[in-house]
Amino acid sequence: MNDVAKELIFSLEDSFSELEGRVDLLQDIEVLMSQLRDSVDQATHRGVQRHWHHQHHRELRILSELFRYVTNDIVTSTEKTSKIKEDLVKLVYASGSSDSESTTEQTDENLQQSLKKEKGNAS
Repeated sequence: MNDVAKELIFSLEDSFSELEGRVDLLQDIEVLMSQLRDSVDQATHRGVQRHWHHQHHRELRILSELFRYVTNDIVTSTEKTSKIKEDLVKLVYASGSSDSESTTEQTDENLQQSLKKEKGNAS
């Protein structure tokens, strides 16, 4: 396996790890939001909405911001993963074609440049 393919696979693995971490965080947010919803329902039934508002407003703001950041991270990671997948597919097709080695070398160079750009954007 050539170096470009190895680097793409490592990048893909890294992107999937990022996505998995963000999905876990989204599940935690969902649990907390469900608990807050239950708390709102209970406060409404008891007629103590005003007290509940002061007590839990900060939690709702924090969860809302966290949700927004996690969602943005997921979108970015998904785009990055999609690009890596496309590059891997191009590499596989280029490696499997019956064209000359110069075409494969040119594809490798293009993919290496693409990887360098992605690393530059990630930092």
